[in-house]
Amino acid sequence: NTQANLEVDRYNKFMNDFLSRGGKAHAVVIRAGSSMGAPSEILGNLTQNTAGVFKVVAVSTGLKDSMQAIGNVITGKP
Repeated sequence: NTQANLEVDRYNKFMNDFLSRGGKAHAVVIRAGSSMGAPSEILGNLTQNTAGVFKVVAVSTGLKDSMQAIGNVITGKP
């Protein structure tokens, strides 16, 4: 699919530019079911490629701890 290839090319260009500028992505995904959709897959790829934090929580009650963990990574706290 040509459109899909264009989107992949755009993403790869963004990723390379983001990495060259020292970017690091972090994400928390609140997942209701057992499978992850395309946006979650993209976030997983982005965080993995930039050595960031990717957390998946089943309910929003896990959001606070996940955000705190990301904050600690960003600020260098244990």
